[in-house]
Amino acid sequence: MKKIFKSLSFLLLISSLIISGCKKSSDDNTSTTTPTEPEVPGTYYGSVTISGSDADEILKKFADEKYDRISGSLSITYAHENLSSLSTVREVTGTIRIQSIDLPSVNFIPKLDQVGGSVILSDLSKITTLSGFSLLDSISGGLSIKDCPEIETLEGLDDLLYLKGSLSLDNLAKLNSTTNLAKLKALYGSLIVNNCNAIESLNGTVLIDSIPGNVELRNCAKLNNFNGLDNVKYLSGKVEVKNLSSLVSLSLLPKLDTLRKSVLISNCNMLETVGGFGSVEEIKEGLHFQNCPTLTTIAGFAKLDSIGGTLSSQYCDHLGDFKGLSNLRLIKGNLELIGSSEMSALTGFGDPLRINGKLNIRENMKLNSLGDESSRTGLGAIRELHGGLDIYYNKALTTYCPLKNITTLEGAFQCYGNGTDLNSIEEIKNACN
Repeated sequence: MKKIFKSLSFLLLISSLIISGCKKSSDDNTSTTTPTEPEVPGTYYGSVTISGSDADEILKKFADEKYDRISGSLSITYAHENLSSLSTVREVTGTIRIQSIDLPSVNFIPKLDQVGGSVILSDLSKITTLSGFSLLDSISGGLSIKDCPEIETLEGLDDLLYLKGSLSLDNLAKLNSTTNLAKLKALYGSLIVNNCNAIESLNGTVLIDSIPGNVELRNCAKLNNFNGLDNVKYLSGKVEVKNLSSLVSLSLLPKLDTLRKSVLISNCNMLETVGGFGSVEEIKEGLHFQNCPTLTTIAGFAKLDSIGGTLSSQYCDHLGDFKGLSNLRLIKGNLELIGSSEMSALTGFGDPLRINGKLNIRENMKLNSLGDESSRTGLGAIRELHGGLDIYYNKALTTYCPLKNITTLEGAFQCYGNGTDLNSIEEIKNACN
């Protein structure tokens, strides 16, 4: 028994030593400090802010030390006469923000060739050139240029190859070209062009084949050419085309096969046909046309098989031709045709068509035909409708025969305020036999 007790005591002692050693080892590991950035000659450590008279001291330090690297961000909100003291800077590891200064250029940082964050230029009333960025071939964040009314071109960005964030051009009244971006191969964010009323095309973006963000083209009075996006094969965000008053025919993203979010085309007063998107087989969210009074034909989307959200046409006065959607077989949301003042007949769509949501046909003043039940076009292509049916305030509509092809109807049947009102699919079938 004593031998057993001694053996157990020995084992307990060994275990205690092992546990103690492990704990010490663990404590030693947690006590190690995180290594700091090693000292690099010529580096200014910390962010630099040039704002008002307090900038005198820091600019003097740059003039004396001739720093070629800023380990932090650079913010300039004051047109200091000694900004040339920054002329030795080649690298900024953080973001560069230049705003609200009245200088004609940013050539006070002519040697800059690396930016570890974004470049943000805003409210620069006199700037005409971006020559201070002429050595940049990549930006590790985004590029945003906003409220710079005198910029006509993007001269100074001619060697930019990679942009690891979004490109946003906003409220640039005189910008007429993106051709200076002709070497840009990769964009890792969104493409946003807004309130640029002199620009006519996006030809400077022809090398971009992937946009892992949105394409937003808004409020550009002359923009009508999208050839610069012809090589894009991947897009992970939404497409928004809005308030392009010179756009007559929309041909966009012809090599794209899947739209992973929604498409919105709205307030394009001269738009007559949508003929792009010819390779798209799936839209994972919705497809929307709004307030396009001259739009008559959806001729694109020839390969589109399914829409993951709602398909809607709202206040497009003449749109009734959906022949470009002849291969569409599934709408997971609603089909909405609302507020047309001139459309008289619905054509197009493909047989069979399944709608998981609601069919909503309302306030179309001259609509008198829902399609052809025998050739199964228009709403005659619908076989399954799982969210109910609302047809109301279509004053010229007196017949519903194309809807007799529906074999599965779930949800409420509402039909009122039309030229003739019926109460069920059975009534429609009886009236049309």
